[in-house]
Amino acid sequence: MVFDWGDVAYDTRLEREFVFTNISKAPVIISQASASSGAAMAYPPKDPVKPGESATIRFKYDTRREGVHQSTIFVSYVCGGGGEGNITLTIRGNVLPKKKED
Repeated sequence: MVFDWGDVAYDTRLEREFVFTNISKAPVIISQASASSGAAMAYPPKDPVKPGESATIRFKYDTRREGVHQSTIFVSYVCGGGGEGNITLTIRGNVLPKKKED
């Protein structure tokens, strides 16, 4: 899954959510959500996600770094039935140069 910010102003607060639904027959636990760079921070749900329920993985991005950026959020999960897996979420965008004061 890819989220493209497009062009964003320098030092803009960027927070978004990836929403997912548990389509399995067992609870799903997000065991880890980590970002590939220090510019992105990920916040997974703390509680297990019951079958049929939706939850979010929130993320923030530091826009005090000019230029084109791409970060990856690595998500690991465990299903109550013993299954486990990984999902990769990609965030990209272009932070515009800081405006110069007159």
